[in-house]
Amino acid sequence: FVTGRAMDRKPPLVRITPDAPQADSEDVPIQKLAIKAAAGTGAIMLDDQALYVRFPRAILSTAGVMPQHARLAEASGESMKNTINDGDMMLVDVSPAAQQIIEGKIYFFSVGEDAFVKRLRRLGDDIVMISDNREVFPEQTVPKDSPFRIYGMVRWSGKFH
Repeated sequence: FVTGRAMDRKPPLVRITPDAPQADSEDVPIQKLAIKAAAGTGAIMLDDQALYVRFPRAILSTAGVMPQHARLAEASGESMKNTINDGDMMLVDVSPAAQQIIEGKIYFFSVGEDAFVKRLRRLGDDIVMISDNREVFPEQTVPKDSPFRIYGMVRWSGKFH
């Protein structure tokens, strides 16, 4: 991870539980959220197979996320392209502190029934959603009449094996 080279990893275990993680000391069982967050126009795609997977303890440590505040979600779409790519796994910090908007950070959030992964900015009373792929996905203001919820801050994204 630190060197930029791929890590030799055991395949992630599925259907493990925090009580019986079946992981070694290098891994932590992290719950994979039952939705895919759209890095595009916004959509919730239910994943009927929500489960715990082994996740490298070294990535958690480097990202500064406590295991009890860590969740995994899969990105879907192109709006955060080159930062977060379609199919990337995202490490989401769901601690209370990670639900406060800090300019420039990437968040996993919902507007109404749709889930998103984007940067957020407060502009007066408005919240602005910002994509990294701005040519295709321009900035949008969160509609004031739609329920808005921040699930957490994305602290890492990529693929692990």
